[in-house]
Formats: sequence, C-alpha cells, structure tokens
Amino acid sequence: MSILLKAKLIAIVLAVIYLLWKVFFTSMKPEMSDKEINKAKVSFSTEGRGGNVFYRGEEGSFSMYWEFGGGNVIAIIDVPSAKQWEVRTQIPLDKRMDILNYIGKRTVAVQTTDGKGSYVIRDNCIEIKGG
Repeated sequence: MSILLKAKLIAIVLAVIYLLWKVFFTSMKPEMSDKEINKAKVSFSTEGRGGNVFYRGEEGSFSMYWEFGGGNVIAIIDVPSAKQWEVRTQIPLDKRMDILNYIGKRTVAVQTTDGKGSYVIRDNCIEIKGG
C-alpha cells in the first residue's frame, strides 16, 4: 500500500471519528448553554419584608417568593423542590440546577453591595449571603 493511500485512509478515519464525536457530544446537553443562560432574565419585586423573584428564559418563566433572612443570610428565596419543580415551573427537571445557579448568581450580583456575596442552594430554597 502506498504512503499516499495510507495517508488518505488515516484522514478518512480521523474525519469519521471527529464526526461521531461531534454528534455524540452535541446531542448531550447536561447543562444549559451560555446562549440560553445569557438570554434569561431575573427580576425582583419587594413588598414589605419579602417579595418575588421572577425568572424568564427560553424554556419558560415562573416566580418564587423571597423574604429577608437573619444573621449572615440576607435573603431566602423559596425554591420548588425537585419533586415539585416540573409542576410549579413547567420546565424539565434536568434544567433545575442550571436555572437555580443562574438565579443565585444574578441575585448576588444585583442585590448585594457591590455584588459581593454568595449563595447556597438547598432542597427548597436559595440562601443569599452577604460578602
């Protein structure tokens, strides 16, 4: 077999491997893409010692109640548990953690002094902590 023929066969095999890899990994979406997350919006309303957090993204929209916390917890956002998620949000469960992380990041960025703070996702709430 000539060297040129071997090189062509290797190129074909590599091309097939690349295409299979691309099809396999682009069909798997364990997390929301940056494009999806960047299009999402989080907004807030305040009514006394609480209010609502509104999420709107390509996959749907919903609101959650929040209230002021105590100690180093500035606020607590009521979050649908994994069991309640799809019923309350109409969004697939596999998107839950991506969305909750996005809400936590946006809340810290917008609602804490100079965006200095942190958040912790629990089963049924997000705790927003001061910096």
